[in-house]
Parts: sequence; structure tokens; C-alpha cells
Amino acid sequence: MPTHLDDRARERRRFVRGPQNFVAGLALIGIALFAIWAISDLPQGTLRSMGPAMLPRWLAIGVGLCGIALAVIGLVKEGDGLGRSDYSPIAAIGAVLILSAIIAYVASLALGRAELGTIFGYVFLALFYGTVVVLFALSFSREEWLTATGLRGPFFVVAGILAFAITIRMFGLVIAGPLAMVIGGFATPEVREKEILIFAAVLTAFCVGLFRYLLNLPIPILIIPGVVHI
Repeated sequence: MPTHLDDRARERRRFVRGPQNFVAGLALIGIALFAIWAISDLPQGTLRSMGPAMLPRWLAIGVGLCGIALAVIGLVKEGDGLGRSDYSPIAAIGAVLILSAIIAYVASLALGRAELGTIFGYVFLALFYGTVVVLFALSFSREEWLTATGLRGPFFVVAGILAFAITIRMFGLVIAGPLAMVIGGFATPEVREKEILIFAAVLTAFCVGLFRYLLNLPIPILIIPGVVHI
């Protein structure tokens, strides 16, 4: 028997005809605004002399425009509703961050140190890459479960981006590039290991030639502490 709550849910669904598209669009807009704010103090440069903010700023603008289009589609076109699996990636990422903060805080108290940021960084790295390894293993042994929970796509895409951000200054583009592409490639169950490795190698070589030698951007290529710094 329909209830008053059911009527209210239907009214909301009538206003937002495609909740999944609408929420995804808002998420993209939020990411774009954060990216634009984060690089607001970097020089953009010109097309002849590109600054460090040129590519990420226009990429963020493009992502924001895609988000606006997706949100509008969610308002005017019928689409899928939000399911429980749509919230699981947010819950998983939030759990990793919260657990990292708790362990880092407890460790700082136990060790009697004030370097909470450093401890948090190491704990976060351990949990982050540990979670990536676990999800890699699940993608081989529990593929159906991973896809059904909605974790696979969002997790590996976000993990690939974070992996690049974490390792680019530590090890350079030769390491960070393939790592990000291999991790991100596992966002689809149709990934093929040999093909993604070849793709990562070829695209990394292209990026090295483009950004370092053609555009002359100060991007580290390979860093091995105490051995190599290119």
C-alpha cells in the first residue's frame, strides 16, 4: 500500500529524472571546482610557453562542463536510480582515510612525537597501497562480487590518480605514469594484463617526449635516491 513517504520519493524522482546521472554530474562539478582552486596560485602561461597550470586548469574546466551536461541530463531524461552499490566506493575511501587518521594519531601519542603529518603520511601510504593490492587480488578471485558492489570502477580510477600524485615527485614520470595507467586500467573487468602493460609503456614514452622535451616542462623523469635524478 503506498505511503506518504513513497509519494515524496516519487515527487523527488519526478524532479530529478535520472538520479544516478545527476549525482555523478554534481560529483564531477565538485572535482573540477576543487582542482581549479588547488591550482589557482600557479601561472598558466601561454600556448607558446605553457605554465604548470595550463593543462590541469583546462582539463578541470572540461570535466566541469561534462559534469554540468550530465547533471542537466539527469534532470530532463529518465535514468537509473541510486542503489546501495553507488555509495560503497565513498564508504570504502572514507574508511581508509578515517582509519589512517586514527592509526596515525595513536602512533604519534605512543611514540611521543609531534610529527603527526609524517606519521599520517606513512600510514596512509601503507593503507592506500595495501588496499590497492587487496582490490587487485579480488579482481582476479572475486570479480563478480567486486563489480556488484560498485567498488571496482570508482576505486581503481581514483587509486590510479592518487598513485600518480603520490609517486611523481618521489620516483618520476617513468614510474608514476605506468603505475597510474595499470591501476586505472583495472577499473573495467575487460582489462587484459599484457595489453595494459604495453599501453602504459608506449603512452609513458610519449608523455616523456611531449612534456619534457617538446614542451620543456620541469617534470622529473626518473628518480632513484642517491643514484639517478633525471
